Amino acid sequence: MKTAITAIVAAVLLSLCANAQTAEQIVQQNLSATKINTIESIVLKGEVTEYGSTSTISIECRNDGKMLKKTTDVIGTTIVCWYGNGGWVQNEMAGGSKKRPITNILSMNGFEARNIVRDMGYMPRPDKAESVILSEQTILNGIPVYVLRATYDENEQRTLYIRQDNFLMMREIRKELNQGNLDVIVDYSDYQTTSGITIPGTIIKTVAGNTVSTYRMSSAEINTPLADILFAP
Repeated sequence: MKTAITAIVAAVLLSLCANAQTAEQIVQQNLSATKINTIESIVLKGEVTEYGSTSTISIECRNDGKMLKKTTDVIGTTIVCWYGNGGWVQNEMAGGSKKRPITNILSMNGFEARNIVRDMGYMPRPDKAESVILSEQTILNGIPVYVLRATYDENEQRTLYIRQDNFLMMREIRKELNQGNLDVIVDYSDYQTTSGITIPGTIIKTVAGNTVSTYRMSSAEINTPLADILFAP
């Protein structure tokens, strides 16, 4: 029995070694698999469940740094807009409200908006990192993966798990402003291909073993013209 287990472990390690690539090659393979770097604009629609409450969500994003996110629940609609280095947020409840400016990139709204614009959605892009290193190869949920350590702007550190068979993102570990020093684990699955672009349909965020949010994207429109008026301050 011990000999059989040793042989299996050796076979897995041999397979991992055979699939060795550089960090740069893995990043390029990920881009080839998703083609997300060819997006000029994207419109995502779906639902998000956070702490037991489900809301509809839509994101309209352009690759020139502009984004509009709408989240609607039983209370009303919250709109977050980002354009370049600033933006605004508006809570439409009981007749509407005025737009409030987002002036601090390190605010929760500013931080999320910057990441959505950079990633053109909710899947992290290793090609946007300032530096990427291949940390190790391992098995995640029975699937061989590459583990990349990526550093983005503002010295943001992320650990990215990329499948070895199709080079799609499977998981990332990161920090978030509202979670303190706790690791935020984000799992990506149910990939869909639309207009040649492959993006995850399900995104599950876990903190300290608890699921805090689940995104289920029902549709994606690629390179649909988005007028400037959408992002007007």
